[in-house]
Amino acid sequence: MSRMGACLAFVVSVALAGIASAQGVASPFDDGVCMSPTDVTASLHDPNGIYAGAPRCAKLCAKALKDCLQYVKDAAACERSEIDDDASYEKTECEVEFEHGQEAKTCKTEVEDAHGGDHDTADSNRNAALATCQSWADTCKSTCPAAAPTGDDHGSR
Repeated sequence: MSRMGACLAFVVSVALAGIASAQGVASPFDDGVCMSPTDVTASLHDPNGIYAGAPRCAKLCAKALKDCLQYVKDAAACERSEIDDDASYEKTECEVEFEHGQEAKTCKTEVEDAHGGDHDTADSNRNAALATCQSWADTCKSTCPAAAPTGDDHGSR
């Protein structure tokens, strides 16, 4: 290898090493891995027709409500975990960048403050989605036919 080639190889290796160490600490995932609670409710079929006229319509609407509420809670819990994980990676980046001392503490506090708003948004989305589940189920039940008479009603004479 020529002297010029060796110098070029050295400069490139030093530059690449600098880039690798400057990349920082971040989540290993490209995108969010969780479904939003509002995505759960957006996937519901039209409550005016899904079970209307079906045998056991009200029971199906109630089951759908139970499932919807659980899926929303699961999505919200996943979303909160994801927010906490992202904050953890960012706090580790504070430690890498500033090591110890007041700068690291300030950096971590800023990360917590930034993600506090994310928690508020996630909680708001969860509550809105839970209310949407209930509203959907109420509409679904209103499309069900009235219960058939049981024969116990003799009417007034």
